[in-house]
Amino acid sequence: MFAVILLVAFLGLLLQRVSGTGFALVMVPVYTLFLGPVEGVLVSNILNGLGCLLLMLAVRKDLQWKRVLVLSGAAVLGMYPGIWLVKYLSPALLQLTIGLIMLVALAISLGFKVDKPHKDGLVPLLLSGLGGGFLVTTAGIPAPAMVIYARYVNWDFSPV
Repeated sequence: MFAVILLVAFLGLLLQRVSGTGFALVMVPVYTLFLGPVEGVLVSNILNGLGCLLLMLAVRKDLQWKRVLVLSGAAVLGMYPGIWLVKYLSPALLQLTIGLIMLVALAISLGFKVDKPHKDGLVPLLLSGLGGGFLVTTAGIPAPAMVIYARYVNWDFSPV
């Protein structure tokens, strides 16, 4: 099982480096099947955090620190409803909920089209952070919230 966890983590890191997102999209489904919904998301979040920290160190001079701080602060607040769901739902219902949340979030992010980019502002940034925090806590995958925000304001967040 440890070999599967490492292989999936490697594939996720490779995808994240190439596309800028997708690490958790590879890891969470496999980890929740092998480890269970709570443990799978937890392991995914730990490995994703380490991967993001390494990537952040590599591109720290190019980071937009105001966005990082606002997104991070809002994400912490968005985690609380997610923590409540994880705490009070049965493992089977949690697994179903994680799947449904991800299907809806991915469908929205894929179908989200903006003809003309909107002006960047505090409200879209806060909503994206809240959504990302909720998604990372419940499903381990904050990417849909970030992709919707990036498309909304035409923010290029590709890795350097």
